[in-house]
Amino acid sequence: MPVESNETIDEILNRFEESRDKGEILTAEQLTADHPELLQTIRRYIEALTWVPDTQTVDGDDSPRPLDTPPSKIGRYELEELLGVGGYGQVWKSHDPDLNRTVAIKLPRFKSTKADL
Repeated sequence: MPVESNETIDEILNRFEESRDKGEILTAEQLTADHPELLQTIRRYIEALTWVPDTQTVDGDDSPRPLDTPPSKIGRYELEELLGVGGYGQVWKSHDPDLNRTVAIKLPRFKSTKADL
């Protein structure tokens, strides 16, 4: 993907997050009105950004576990293993296939859920 597309995607996602912070929810269609070629990409990112896992323990085991199954991929990153859970969200060991290396992905908690979109 060209650098200008990545910058445009970042700008669109920033608009999405800013609107959520204000209590407004812009749809992928609204966000990509000027860039319809990015609609499907933005939909995938919004789905990943609005997936809000909760955690549970099993049989006294305090290891973090998501209640719901997370997406297996966020953008180009492949989620491999849940490393930790905190008040802000979850941290996942992930693989970046473009750079062929292991990375950490932090999934923040959001106030609204996918059902709100």
